Amino acid sequence: MKPQLKQTITTFSLLTFFALLPISCDMICKDSCGCGKTTAPSSFQILSFEVLTLDKDRNEVNPSEFFPYNEIVKAISIKESEILAKIEPPITFATIPGIAIACSPLPPVANKRISSIQIINTELAMLNDGEILEIGDDLTTRFGINYLYNTGAMSIAEFFQEKKPVYYGDFFKLSWLNAPERELMLDFSIRIIMEDGTEFSMNHEKLSIK
Repeated sequence: MKPQLKQTITTFSLLTFFALLPISCDMICKDSCGCGKTTAPSSFQILSFEVLTLDKDRNEVNPSEFFPYNEIVKAISIKESEILAKIEPPITFATIPGIAIACSPLPPVANKRISSIQIINTELAMLNDGEILEIGDDLTTRFGINYLYNTGAMSIAEFFQEKKPVYYGDFFKLSWLNAPERELMLDFSIRIIMEDGTEFSMNHEKLSIK
């Protein structure tokens, strides 16, 4: 076999071999799962939210059952939504037959970000020091917030210093910040305020802590 023909066959074989291998982002680019252009996430409109009461193991529990205040949260997630647009992926390595890119597309994102969350008391309650929580009192500063799978909690004002995008599957957790030193049953409304002023209200949410 002629040397030139042999070299051509060898080169073609190597190219075919590498084309069939999955390509990791780190092998061909330095940005985070960049690999050229990434597929933009599809957009959806939030129609409603729901609230679950979860224990420290993220199991749903009865909100009327008392738990240590730092072992129970109110978890907010999307209940209903409507897809607005699905963006077709651009031509990249991932669209070439035989090449697999180890990059996942971004999850769908809501067309409006959350601007803030407010918590309003809806039933009389007495704290350990004798302070009465009146109907209509703003309880926002008494709660902390974070993403469900993150540890700890920060003030709601700090968390929303920047408007938060909402990706499909996101959970936000609300937790009472200070030990009540006694059994305390709370009844309150959660108002989620979007960046365009749209509001979602979940009324008479209960949290029983001790």
